Amino acid sequence: MMNRHMTINKAKGEKGFSLFETLIVLAIIAILTAIAIPSFTGKTLPRMKLKRTAMDLYATMQLCRSRAIGSNLHYGLQFDLNSSPAKYQVMTRPDSSSAWAADTTVAERQLEVGIGVNSVIVDAASYTTGTAAVIGFKPVGTASSAEIRLFRTDLATDRYSVTVSSSTGKVTINNTW
Repeated sequence: MMNRHMTINKAKGEKGFSLFETLIVLAIIAILTAIAIPSFTGKTLPRMKLKRTAMDLYATMQLCRSRAIGSNLHYGLQFDLNSSPAKYQVMTRPDSSSAWAADTTVAERQLEVGIGVNSVIVDAASYTTGTAAVIGFKPVGTASSAEIRLFRTDLATDRYSVTVSSSTGKVTINNTW
């Protein structure tokens, strides 16, 4: 009789997990997390940082292209490869015969530490140091032919390139060069 009474109480009164069961599950999760985090931060995060840099560069170039078409001005992007890490600035000019000037409405951007620029190729001229020529976007939608080659400084085989088609001004991202 005592056994039957205890079984009924347990079925009706006790629900959920005990404190001990919960602590065991939390310990297992902590151990698995401790194993996974070094692998994630060692390989995945730097790769994500490189991809994010390529995507930021792509977005800035798209901004230049859309501003050139929308404002009837020339817009462009110029790299300073002497700084470490490299920097780039949005440039503008009223027409093709005027000099380029920094667009003060867009802040100069600096690449993240650990991301390098192998070269900036503008209209078949390759730049590896110094200030590269401006990658220009015209009001009619065309642009300078260009390719920016990015890589991780700790793993040079991990690469991205951002390219611009001269005939259409289309900007693309590639995960190699």
